[in-house]
Amino acid sequence: MKTRVFRFFSIVMAIILAAAGLPAQFAFAAPMQSPPAATLSLVEDITPGSAGTSTAGEVVLGNAVYFSLDDGSHGYELWKSDGTAAGTDIVKDIQVGANSGIPYNLTARGNLLLFQADDGTNGTEPWVSDGTEAGTHLIHDVNPGSNSSGLSGPALLGSDLIFAGSDAGNAPPDKGTELWKSSPPYTSAVLVKDINTGSDGVDGSYPDQLFPFNGAVYFRARDASLGEELWKTDGTSDGTVLVKDIRADGDSAVSDFAEFNGALFFQADDGINGAELWKSDGSTSGTQMLMDIFPGDDGNLPPNPHSSIPNFIASIGNTLFFTAFDGSHGNELWKTDGTLAGTGLVKDIRDGASSAFVNTDIPFFTVVNDQLLFLARDDTLGLELWKSDGTEAGTAPLTELNPSGDTEVYFSAEMNGLIYFVADIGDGMEIWQTDGTVNGTFSLTDINGAGGTIYGLYPVNGDLLFWYDDGSQGQELWKAIPPQVTTTTITTDTPDPSKPNQAVSVSVTINGSRITPTGTVDISGADTNCQITLVGGAGSCTVNFSTPGKKTLTATYNGDAESLTSSDAETHQVTTTQTYNSSAAQDGWALESTEISGKGGTLNAAASTLRLGDDAARKQFRSILSFNTSSLPDNAVITKVTLKVRRHSVLGGGNPVGMFQGFVVDIRKGVFGASALQAADFQTTASKTLGPFNTALSGGWYSLNLSNGKAYINKLAVGGGLTQIRLRFKLDDNNNAAANFLNLYSGNAGGASSRPQLILEFHTP
Repeated sequence: MKTRVFRFFSIVMAIILAAAGLPAQFAFAAPMQSPPAATLSLVEDITPGSAGTSTAGEVVLGNAVYFSLDDGSHGYELWKSDGTAAGTDIVKDIQVGANSGIPYNLTARGNLLLFQADDGTNGTEPWVSDGTEAGTHLIHDVNPGSNSSGLSGPALLGSDLIFAGSDAGNAPPDKGTELWKSSPPYTSAVLVKDINTGSDGVDGSYPDQLFPFNGAVYFRARDASLGEELWKTDGTSDGTVLVKDIRADGDSAVSDFAEFNGALFFQADDGINGAELWKSDGSTSGTQMLMDIFPGDDGNLPPNPHSSIPNFIASIGNTLFFTAFDGSHGNELWKTDGTLAGTGLVKDIRDGASSAFVNTDIPFFTVVNDQLLFLARDDTLGLELWKSDGTEAGTAPLTELNPSGDTEVYFSAEMNGLIYFVADIGDGMEIWQTDGTVNGTFSLTDINGAGGTIYGLYPVNGDLLFWYDDGSQGQELWKAIPPQVTTTTITTDTPDPSKPNQAVSVSVTINGSRITPTGTVDISGADTNCQITLVGGAGSCTVNFSTPGKKTLTATYNGDAESLTSSDAETHQVTTTQTYNSSAAQDGWALESTEISGKGGTLNAAASTLRLGDDAARKQFRSILSFNTSSLPDNAVITKVTLKVRRHSVLGGGNPVGMFQGFVVDIRKGVFGASALQAADFQTTASKTLGPFNTALSGGWYSLNLSNGKAYINKLAVGGGLTQIRLRFKLDDNNNAAANFLNLYSGNAGGASSRPQLILEFHTP
């Protein structure tokens, strides 16, 4: 039994490739071990017996896949399935009885299912369905009677349906294949315009490659005088016009439309430069060749210009990817940003003139997680899965699925941000899954040891539907329930910011696309990490950071039998604490000049104590503290500011803090006047005033939380790099004609440990 063999191949191949001296980018990382498998089941045995069911034309619309099927009783008719037996049934028996309505060209446009079918009376004509029997009906008998029109290239223009239909063979004046329009409720249609006039049903303009762009439908069409060129329509006859006669002497072979950055891109042959890269804004003058990728001609007479034959793949952000030849390289990966300068080869995947994209290989291109995923061939790995971010360095093999040969990808589908595909790595078709990473690329099934065939892959209601022959029931409709996609979210990391060695509680939730995930989540990125056991898809645990700085917490969900792994990352800040002492040369106390002057008088910058309160003449004492905070990083984010001052003594008795109704703090970003103490510092306007603080004495210190003034801490060299604080009481005096003041240690205190402290907690972004 295969055990999703590719799990160990990457390790082995890394060793082999390294030994062979091959490029380092071909040494693949080891993939995830034991990825969860899909749950498989038969949806319904539609046609009992070993012969199985014959189907065609599958397309997904809404919550169902639609297909043409012969169940042995009704002939080929329109069916649908939502992935359940009860929801798998015939939509409508279009040609009643055993005869077949033969629904064909099934196409989803908006919420409409469009197709051609034969009801036995009107021939093969355009039909529409909303998924119900009553809502499945003929749009219009374009070619009246039993003659057939068919349905080609339907496109929606607003709510109008634009399509190509033919009335050829009908009585003159039939028009041939031309452009038609149907409006809601889509029970009739009208000819938009007879572009190739006078054809009398012999030819028609054959509108093809209908593509909605910028309020119109663009297409290629032929008329007798211009040949096959670029046209557009707004759904009216007058509004159906030639955009540009690109090739004056014949058909320009316009094809492969793509909309990108507000312009229409396509390939066209102007007869001079060959089939090259063009763009259009919808006007004649704005329709121009962007680049002649493969210049020159074959040298014959008449000359046959070279062609790069650009084929558009997908756009990601500001990059449109396409494949092209340039004469020096084979068919390789190219890109454009819509300008000539921004158009170029991404990477020569297969060296020299050989092609990475070969016509005989089944093409596979898709986008996952903002990168292009594709099959490409090189001379080392053969045909394998590659990825590209649009740069040469970022274009490399994703992994080697089949070390002994080519990897063939047959069908693919996108669901929940993941890509699912049917691949054969040499031992039968299996269903695979990828998120564009090595660890996220693995086989979901192990069903084809006998070499059975999987046909189709249709994402419906979170399941993958496909046709499969299990050897006993013939080809029938099956489904694979893939492991569910999960989303990991760090909901809180508290407190943030934290201090070094402080416990941080990390909470996570894990959401699944179908059911509540179980299992464990690893929290990493801290100095002491933890693991959460989920309860109801959520949980928490505690980590610890021993050092300050900007940290990244990562929560990694380890998955369970039905759930894929996922992760989330969150920035967490651990603060740095810096303590500054007041400068002895710049701090001191100032006494009011008179009781009610509000101006400074007597100063003392040399005392070992500061004073707050009043003297016997009812004049107020204020003190200035000065801290050089210029060493703070310019981008420091301050989270907490604490001022600590130590009590020395009290003159006059009692508790001055309570007596004078608390501390008031005036903060100055820079200096009040000059760095040295001066009389005007008593009254100079502050940047911010905080308080009053009725702070209790603790261990001989008063601690004041000044965090509301953190914006006024000076982090720059201007203002001498100083942050100055004026400390005072709320009351200027207590009117008792006696000196009452609090002595605090100043910057001149003999012991540095007693000096005023400004304690800042901060982090940097």
